[in-house]
Amino acid sequence: MFKKYKNDIILCFVILIVIIVTIVFFNIDNNKSKVLNAEVWLMGNKIDEIDLSNITKSETRTYRFDYYSENVEIKVELDNNMIRVISSDCPNKICVDTGWTSSPNKPIICMEYGFKILLKNNLNDYDIVVG
Repeated sequence: MFKKYKNDIILCFVILIVIIVTIVFFNIDNNKSKVLNAEVWLMGNKIDEIDLSNITKSETRTYRFDYYSENVEIKVELDNNMIRVISSDCPNKICVDTGWTSSPNKPIICMEYGFKILLKNNLNDYDIVVG
């Protein structure tokens, strides 16, 4: 019975393999063209914009500002499509504890000083994620 449909079964497997290879190829190609930008905000003002997709080796940026009569320093580490706060003068250190982020859905926020890092990519432009 299977001899009668042998050629049809082989043809279906070949078509299935071609479809899978095509899907994998387009997904790999889309990931290469992903542009990830980090926007650094301080008290509602954008103070820096970083293209994380162009970072090839780890680098550090330091942001210094006055918060009332305090001198504040926040150090940020950048790597290929990732960012994190490595040190901050804030007392609760939530921004440091957040760790590495590479997703627009995981911002880094320092509530004490109004400092935040938001990620945006070229694939979507969502302001908020609900769910």
